Amino acid sequence: MAWGLPGRTADASWLRGNFNGLAAWIAIGLVQINGAVNTLPVIDPSQAVITNPQPAEQNAGQEQNQAASVNNPPPVASGGGLGGFAYGAHVSGLGGTEAMRNAGMTWVKVQIRYGRGDTGASHTGTINDAHNLGFRILLGVVGSPGDIAGGGEGYFNDYASFVGQLAVAGADAIEIWNEPNLDREWPAGQVDPAMYTRLLALSYNAIKGANPNTTVISGAPAPTGFFGGCTPAGCDDGVYISGMRAAGAGQYMDCVGAHYNEGIVSPNQTSGDPRSEFYTRY
Repeated sequence: MAWGLPGRTADASWLRGNFNGLAAWIAIGLVQINGAVNTLPVIDPSQAVITNPQPAEQNAGQEQNQAASVNNPPPVASGGGLGGFAYGAHVSGLGGTEAMRNAGMTWVKVQIRYGRGDTGASHTGTINDAHNLGFRILLGVVGSPGDIAGGGEGYFNDYASFVGQLAVAGADAIEIWNEPNLDREWPAGQVDPAMYTRLLALSYNAIKGANPNTTVISGAPAPTGFFGGCTPAGCDDGVYISGMRAAGAGQYMDCVGAHYNEGIVSPNQTSGDPRSEFYTRY
């Protein structure tokens, strides 16, 4: 693979070059480099963010989405992050929540699936019910990979409008999508952290423009090391999150969504798991 005009991110975690006429980024750990990485020029990721370049005939169908990922809108607010700690449960309904309150939980999470034409007002009852029970509510909003593949930027705008309506309806927090690093939740052949960041950016601005008090959470990736990096079919979660960072996702969220599925050590630990040092175990 021949790269022209190489550069790197400031933290040297990503390498940029020109491949098949495209500006492309690749995680530094996935390539072998002859020479000192720190001698490469530092390039602002916002100048061009197109991951997983494909052969020219495959690029044609993705051109609109890839171009959109380069020019995300400026954030309408500055996410201050969250402080302190609170916990809750992911529920399918709000019945039987007395045990949750007795356990000290203050949040409920409900996942909803957005379809084009849906309105946020249709979920006002769920939001109000949670509040009346004394809980804050996190809505995880997923959609259909087929709608993304067929709708492109238009679908992203419709989704963003919908989550903005949920903020108006009083949602305390909204998670933008779910496991976008897998092709079971994102269009096959188009798994791309920069493309997801475009959806996140549009959604963040719609939510904060409607209700600055609604917390925006990035879609939690599936914890996996299966792919050995990032491919059009799926990405390891660490590589995917790094790709989001390179695409500027940090300015479009209040906190990062994570699926902490297999931890057996204290949440304060950053090492010491007896099985291995795979990072999603911390």
